[in-house]
Amino acid sequence: MMISAEWILTLAGLVLSILIFSLIFGDNGLFRFAGSILSGAIAAVLTLVLIEKVFFPFLVVPIADENADSGIRLASIITSALILILVFFYFRRSSRAAVQPFIGVLYFSLSAIALGGAVSGTLIPLVKMTVQSFAKSAVGTDSWRWAEAIFTLTGVVTALIYTRQLSAERGAAAGRTKPTSGGAILNFLERVGEIMVAIAFGAIFAGVFITSALILIDRLDILLNGGRVISEGLFK
Repeated sequence: MMISAEWILTLAGLVLSILIFSLIFGDNGLFRFAGSILSGAIAAVLTLVLIEKVFFPFLVVPIADENADSGIRLASIITSALILILVFFYFRRSSRAAVQPFIGVLYFSLSAIALGGAVSGTLIPLVKMTVQSFAKSAVGTDSWRWAEAIFTLTGVVTALIYTRQLSAERGAAAGRTKPTSGGAILNFLERVGEIMVAIAFGAIFAGVFITSALILIDRLDILLNGGRVISEGLFK
């Protein structure tokens, strides 16, 4: 009876999961060993994804394709040249100062891309969802819809107030800003926001825990079924 690759990978995943769960007994060598393996695997996967989904289609293909648009080809050549310059100066310790302008350009470009993606992909949809909850077409005559919309708006506003006050308190504790008092109303909203943030994190933790437990149960089922098939094949 041949042992399938899926069964071996599932067994390896189960062993690593058990090693990760050993953290409940404190930091130990088994947890660090599993963390090192998972970190290396994640780094390898991310490297392959970058090569396959980013570097090859957006850098190599436009340069090698004779029918590619001249603007795209020029951008690919410039980007490739900047990457090579960064790599070259990174491995030359005596020229670390020369790489700073390129790092600055790269940093601000990535910041602009991340900010644009966060605004267009996260902030704007969240605002639309919150505003649409109060639309007549969405609320109608259902009182529960109104309650849900008001609860959502309260959670968003008070959570923002809580994070702002928390940032101000940390700045005052570090000596960067002067301590301020927001008054009774602001303090009350801050406490409500703290509760909302705690509820949100609790819900996320519960969802992650339940999902992890379901995945672990599914993997155990696969292992048990695979082990039963393997044992039947060996002892026939």
